[in-house]
Amino acid sequence: MMLKAILWAGLIFLFSINILAAEEIKLLGLQESIDMALKNNLALLSAKEEIRGAELKKKAAFSDFFPKLNVQYGYTKLNEAPAVFVPKIGYIPLGWEETYQLSLGLEQPIFTGFSLKLLYELADLGLDISKIRYEFFRQEIIYRVKEGYFQILKAKKLREVTEQALKQIEAHWQVAQQFYGAGMIPKNDLLQTEVQLAQYRQNLIKAENAVALAEANFYTILRWPTTAKIQLQEALSYTPFPHPLLESQNIALANRPEIKELATIWQQARKNVDLARSAYYPKIVLSGNYLKAEDKPFPNAESWQVLALAKWTFWEWGKTNWQVDEAKVRVKQAENTLEELKDKIRLEVKQAYLSMQEAEKNIPVAQKAIEQAEENLRINQALYQEQMATSTQVLDAQTLLVQAMTNYTNALADYNIAQARLVRAMGIN
Repeated sequence: MMLKAILWAGLIFLFSINILAAEEIKLLGLQESIDMALKNNLALLSAKEEIRGAELKKKAAFSDFFPKLNVQYGYTKLNEAPAVFVPKIGYIPLGWEETYQLSLGLEQPIFTGFSLKLLYELADLGLDISKIRYEFFRQEIIYRVKEGYFQILKAKKLREVTEQALKQIEAHWQVAQQFYGAGMIPKNDLLQTEVQLAQYRQNLIKAENAVALAEANFYTILRWPTTAKIQLQEALSYTPFPHPLLESQNIALANRPEIKELATIWQQARKNVDLARSAYYPKIVLSGNYLKAEDKPFPNAESWQVLALAKWTFWEWGKTNWQVDEAKVRVKQAENTLEELKDKIRLEVKQAYLSMQEAEKNIPVAQKAIEQAEENLRINQALYQEQMATSTQVLDAQTLLVQAMTNYTNALADYNIAQARLVRAMGIN
């Protein structure tokens, strides 16, 4: 019996350890949350791979400046050895029926109409674009973390408001029960309180569900295992925004990754115009070949040659002109798209700024309303104790207080989220 009790105690101890491990709580601040998301986000990891691919493409373009070496080994079988007939002499052989050839070749571009240089510069601009896209994803992730962080704080604060209201309604219900038992209030007053009590219990269930959903969304952003709980270190607070609207728009135009990307695409379009124009120039290539040939698999007859070749295609029925004009069209399209994007970003910044201002103005109004609603509830509760106010008046005062506290929490959370959205619209962290 003693051994069995020890075994059970050990199992219970191990089970308790597993529960504690599964329910481990990690404290997270906002910046720590951002760092975790940046480390784990798959889209950002893919963007890093895109940078690596662009770097390899740039290296491949650079290798075209150097000579290219090639080797060939071939076998030729003819139905008969080639020969020429010479009168009085007979047939003179000109080759072999079977031929084995080994050749080594080298080719070095000397002048390509600047096309190699332009292709390398285009690859370099492509690398810049991949880095800009990485920054776009980084800023987007930071905003999503901030939004998710503030949504959790908002949901938990609203749950706290509901819990506080439920306790007050329960206290009022107990008083109403006593009054009803003493015959001081009618049955319908007690029923009204019970209905309100049931409503707040339902509201608490919804508030708890809202917290669970906000946490699930936040865990997904961080790629955090749902078996471990997160406790946020910070609380909703008010921090004035330092930049006026016009300055915010100018900062956005200077920093938004989308503008930088389109500006780089515009540079690429201009390079493509020059690349199309490279067809106007001749191409000069230096090549060398070394050849061994014999009628045996191991040749011993050899020869070599060095050749400088210049090729100039000066007439293709206007093809090059059309290609240059097409490239110019792409430049104009990039210019128009860039200007259109700047207009959209100005509008986006203004919308975010106005949303932030609206929430900012609501904060002191809602805060004042809480003070008034708390005093109104206190007065009505005191009057109810003296039977100078009805249960309806107390419940209405409680509803007004809950609404005021909810409005304040929403205003504070909306302000922080709008500020995060504005910072994202400005292209800064």
